[in-house]
Amino acid sequence: MIGNNAGRSGSKGAYGVDVYPHTYFDPSSSYIPPTIKEAYRWCTFLFITNSVVGTLIRKKSAYVVTGLNYDSESPVAAKIWKEVLQNILRIREFEYLMTVDHEVFGNAFCSIIYPFDRYLKCSSCGHENFIKTVPWTYTGNSFIATCKECKARTTMSVEDRYVRNRLRMKLHRWFPDYIEPKRNPVTGTTRYILRLPKHLKARISNPKINKVYVEDTPKEILQAIATNKVIELDPRNIYHWKMESISMEDDSLGIPPLMNVIKDIWLNQVYKKGQESVALEHIHPLTLLSPAPPPGGAAPHMNTDLLSWKNNIQNIITLWRRDPTAMFPVPFPVQTSQIRGDAQALSLHNDLTLSRQDIAGGLDVPADFLYGNLTWSGGNVSLRVLENLFINRLAGLDRLLTWVVGAFKSYLSLPDCEIKHKDFKMADDVAQKNIALTLRASGTISDQTVLDELDFDYYAEKKKRAAEQIDRMAEMERQAVAQAEIDAKVSYIRAKGDLAIQEMQQKFMMDMQTQQGMTSGQPGEEQPVEGQGTEESMPAETPARPLPGSPEAIHDGIFGSGSQSDQMLPSTQTQVNGIPNQAMVDMQANNIIKTTPPDQIDFRIATLQQQDPVLAQMVKQKLATMKQHQTAITPLPEQKPPTRGPETAMI
Repeated sequence: MIGNNAGRSGSKGAYGVDVYPHTYFDPSSSYIPPTIKEAYRWCTFLFITNSVVGTLIRKKSAYVVTGLNYDSESPVAAKIWKEVLQNILRIREFEYLMTVDHEVFGNAFCSIIYPFDRYLKCSSCGHENFIKTVPWTYTGNSFIATCKECKARTTMSVEDRYVRNRLRMKLHRWFPDYIEPKRNPVTGTTRYILRLPKHLKARISNPKINKVYVEDTPKEILQAIATNKVIELDPRNIYHWKMESISMEDDSLGIPPLMNVIKDIWLNQVYKKGQESVALEHIHPLTLLSPAPPPGGAAPHMNTDLLSWKNNIQNIITLWRRDPTAMFPVPFPVQTSQIRGDAQALSLHNDLTLSRQDIAGGLDVPADFLYGNLTWSGGNVSLRVLENLFINRLAGLDRLLTWVVGAFKSYLSLPDCEIKHKDFKMADDVAQKNIALTLRASGTISDQTVLDELDFDYYAEKKKRAAEQIDRMAEMERQAVAQAEIDAKVSYIRAKGDLAIQEMQQKFMMDMQTQQGMTSGQPGEEQPVEGQGTEESMPAETPARPLPGSPEAIHDGIFGSGSQSDQMLPSTQTQVNGIPNQAMVDMQANNIIKTTPPDQIDFRIATLQQQDPVLAQMVKQKLATMKQHQTAITPLPEQKPPTRGPETAMI
């Protein structure tokens, strides 16, 4: 290796002090893969085994993939496309896998697998047999099956009929090692050649195990394997996403990003190997025990058998391990020596950390991105660079999505719908979300734009809001019905209470009338009321009295009717002709004055007005009279009169 990379200065074939290695030569250069196919194998190995490389690539690939926005005037169209992309194709998972291939190999290839049904046509009767309904074998590029029509077992021809079934369509990734692009450097036209691996050819050619491979493999691939030929893929049915690079002699393939850090990864592996050696050989110390010379300076072995001493010391160690609190006498001191146990001093932790940072920088991400402790406030510039990198990656996924949507729309005749990825933004971009909410409050942007910014599904939220509105209206209706029932019960209780009060008042009046009759005359005798007499003493024409409670009765009771007998109501009766007794009026007025605050007297009068208008009017007049009487009373003097002097007393 050194001879191949060494530079010679001096005469031809001279080796010695004037022979120096190349300036850029290092041991890791011998491990750089010479071909792109070999680079694919190295990249696969490093992605699987190296903790730094695999973690960084998985995080980058997962972080760049965003959700989808479905913009269509028809909710049905958006629902159909969402079903196709999210449930059938699982487009987000597929985009993540494509991004991983792009970051590891520098190239990502995919195609659409269109479903078909295979029929075997009998060479004897011409009957077409569905392959899943007849027993068959595949040998030497020929299908041998038993016809369901004529029962003959013969070689049959193959016919594949493509069907438009969205549930059976799928997206397929190709291993970059299988694809060989042929690019014209003048026109930029690229043709893609598929070279199937040998292990797949062997499995398809083996009749014992080839059923699972042959049944749904297109017949063009079966013929290419049987004739040992390559397959040219339809350029309309292959998507090639390659890593950006400089212009080269052959730039049909992208350069794997791991080639930038392959030397750093090699150095990291060397550090790891050294760390493993230190851990194995230097982590546990070796303790040696030896007799120490006594203070006099005499050698310990002069008077003591060292073999017996060794056995005694070993015995002491065994007993001490059983009982750590035991005490053991020795004839002379014992000294110890430590060998190894210096792993901490030989640790390569700092070197490993620096190598991981070099690898992360070579893969275009900050070192803190590896452990997830990267913050917005701590690295605005680095995060901005990282965001631009991810936006560039997202552009490749946009082209992939456009290609998939266009192919499915034309093949399945799906409705129009504008589908695109959500804008990539850092997770800490709270200011952008607040701006969206502010613009929505001012009516500048729509609800759908705000929900897309906040990563919510507009159509799902709209459906939920409609359901919530129905539930809210039903709840309001239940509350209104319950409130109406409560109001009806309260009204019934109040009416029942008012009726009970009226019955009590009537009973009180009847008791008063009965008691007055008993005190004014003998029981059973009817006493004439003042103003009334016998038929002989009554005038010829007596004016009719108004009915109790009528406007005439109220007017006469308050202002008088001009007759002295009508104005002079008996004081012992509660009511006469529906007009309350003066005693009852005085009692109500005194009760109101004593028990009611001044600011609530009007409310009390209004309540009494609803129960007995005549009584309320008379009580109101009584209160006014009492107020005037209180105003007319001269208040007592606030100062005492002057006292008489001595002279006045003598007079």
